[in-house]
Amino acid sequence: MSSRPAVCALIPVWNDQSGITKTLETLAKDKFPYDIVVVDDGSITPIQCEERYGDHSVKLLRLDENRGIEHALNAGLELILSAGYLYVARLDAGDTPMEGRIARQAEFLDQRSDVGIVGTWAKCVNEEGKYLFTLRFPTDHKAMLRKQRYLPALLHPSVMVRAEVFRKVGLYSDRYKTAEDYDLWVRI
Repeated sequence: MSSRPAVCALIPVWNDQSGITKTLETLAKDKFPYDIVVVDDGSITPIQCEERYGDHSVKLLRLDENRGIEHALNAGLELILSAGYLYVARLDAGDTPMEGRIARQAEFLDQRSDVGIVGTWAKCVNEEGKYLFTLRFPTDHKAMLRKQRYLPALLHPSVMVRAEVFRKVGLYSDRYKTAEDYDLWVRI
C-alpha cells in the first residue's frame, strides 16, 4: 500500500512570492492529507518555499523562462501524473481556500465515479480581506453546459480533476492564451 496521498495540489506562480507564501501558509493549517506542486513559471527573482508546509510535502519546480500559465500547469501535471496521484486540486498563488475544500472535493469524487471534475463557488475579498461578493457557478451538469456556451462554467483555481481525465483528454492547450481553462472544460 502506497503512503502517497490521493490528492496533489497544483499551484503555478510567476513573480508573486508573497502570494505563494500566503497560500502555502493557509494550506499548512489543513490536516487533510495531500501533496503540493508549486511551478515557478520563470519568475525574475526565483520563488522560494519550504519542502513542507504543515503536514504537506511541497515540490518546487522551476521553469527556465516565463512561457505562460498553460506551460507551467502542464509541467506540474506531467510530474503529478507520473507520480500516480488520483486527483489534482488547482489553486493560484494568493488564494486562501476555505477550510476543508480539498477534503470535500476528494470525498465528492470518491463517491461519484461518474464525475471527472468538480469546482466551487468563491468568496471574493478586497486587499484587507473584507468580503465583497460571491462568484456563483452552476451546480448541475445541464446548467453547466448552458453556461459553458458563453463563459467558463467552473472557476479554474477552485477545481479538482481526476488524473485519469487528463490522460483521456490531454493537458492544457497553448492555442488559446488566457482561455486554457475554458478549452479544457470544453474537452472534458
